[in-house]
Amino acid sequence: MLNLVNNITYCIELAQTQLPNVLIYYSHIPVMVLCLLFVLLIVRRNSEDSLNKYFIAMSLLFFAWTTLDLVVWTMAHKSALVMAAWSTLELIEVMFFYVCILLANTFFTGHDMKISFKIGLLLPTLIVWFYTLGGQILHYYHTYNCEAVENSFIVNKIVLGIDLFYVGIICLLYLYTLRLNRRDIKRNTVFFLGLLTTLIIYLVSLYISEYVENYNWSLIALTSMPFFLTIIGFMAVRFKIFSFKVLGANLLVFSSVFIVGTQFIFIESLINFILNSVTFVLLMIAGIFLVKSVKKIDTQREQLAIANAEQEVLMHFITHQIKGFFTKSRNILDTISDEAEALSPSINRLVQEGLRSDKEGIDLVQNILNAANLKNGKITYVDNFFDMNALVKNVIKELESSAKTKDLIINYYCTTAPIQVKADEARMKDVVRNLIQNAILYTFKGGANISLAQHDTHIEFTVKDTGIGLTESDKSRLFQSGGRGEESVKYNTGSTGYGLFIAKKVVDNYKGFIWAESEGRDKGSKFTVVLPIAQPLVK
Repeated sequence: MLNLVNNITYCIELAQTQLPNVLIYYSHIPVMVLCLLFVLLIVRRNSEDSLNKYFIAMSLLFFAWTTLDLVVWTMAHKSALVMAAWSTLELIEVMFFYVCILLANTFFTGHDMKISFKIGLLLPTLIVWFYTLGGQILHYYHTYNCEAVENSFIVNKIVLGIDLFYVGIICLLYLYTLRLNRRDIKRNTVFFLGLLTTLIIYLVSLYISEYVENYNWSLIALTSMPFFLTIIGFMAVRFKIFSFKVLGANLLVFSSVFIVGTQFIFIESLINFILNSVTFVLLMIAGIFLVKSVKKIDTQREQLAIANAEQEVLMHFITHQIKGFFTKSRNILDTISDEAEALSPSINRLVQEGLRSDKEGIDLVQNILNAANLKNGKITYVDNFFDMNALVKNVIKELESSAKTKDLIINYYCTTAPIQVKADEARMKDVVRNLIQNAILYTFKGGANISLAQHDTHIEFTVKDTGIGLTESDKSRLFQSGGRGEESVKYNTGSTGYGLFIAKKVVDNYKGFIWAESEGRDKGSKFTVVLPIAQPLVK
């Protein structure tokens, strides 16, 4: 009996000399609380979703593993409790890896795994269930060494083999979905690497501690789950998977409260206890208000996004309908125009005016549609080689009648040789047309000088007019959605402010630059577009 008491005392002293109890608690309890907090956040969000269910299961299993590991570290003097906890760790470990497969599959594919596959993948865990329930994971508890003696065949062969098998399945799932879903390749790759690294940290730390016979190394396994949750946080920001603002606020409040709360362990004087208590309570109250405020803002943001989406659908419907009416009207006027010889001069002028008006209306509606699509990234670029010189000449030819109506002179300076670039010709024509058309619309005397030049690394297109010019205030609003000069509507009632916005979006897509220069009101303006030559020119 005396030997047993001495051994128990020795085990307690040995555990404290290996690692202080405070450090043991500090390494385990924050991870446990973090897992529970993550579960609560998901439950509050949507616990019915398959992906969220597996996140919950994964977090709870890691919580259980951490709790039992804490028992093993801190209850060395209670052999029966240590044996029970230690023998269960291997079962929780393989179940944790099994849930990781289901989580990875649901994340990669967007839907849950078939029940037959789930059962098939679960079968290897039955071996561990059998050994755990049969009490064969551990041989006995060594009171002189103060540790349980493991069945090395089960732990180092069977359990490790099942873990590695599940890691291999996760890798195969990633490679399989990589071929099927190219759209989400970045998102899936970040998740895969994060999950794989998490499992590797977990396995390596545990089995290194077995190999070197120093279980202090096993504490590194505790960092695997916080690491994975960090990856999830990053993905929430990068790929907008979760409501990260609310999650981030909760984690911030939790970490602050936890740090202040743990100070109670070290407090010895009454005054320090009172001060820490006041700080703790105030921090709790401020944290509750912070989380509620962030959640309210996040809800409002989601509602605004829904409203904007509905508004966008409505705008597309209206503009498409209006464009359809303009097109029908233009087709009718085109048909009448074909019979110009049978029309009187006055009627023919009205028909031509109607055609011009319809064309302007169609261009206006198309600009609004293009701007909306560019905002949402729905524009598709079809790049081909084309002659930029010929494109500019064609646009000038299309608009020269508008210039002649106002007695404006349009000069074009360029070499006769083709300047071929690779881009979307239709989009680039929108850029060129917009700049030249603006020069004509906002110039009432003189004209515009247009130039196109090819350099070693880029091409430069400029439109310089003698029009109304730009103020500093005008320049600050240009190239923005709906951005117009202060007096633009005065000279052009059809101004939407979308033309230059579209031009900038197109130029930005090709890593180019567009800017405006002017010395002030009534001193003309100059617009410049620079496009890099990203690929060898076709001669």
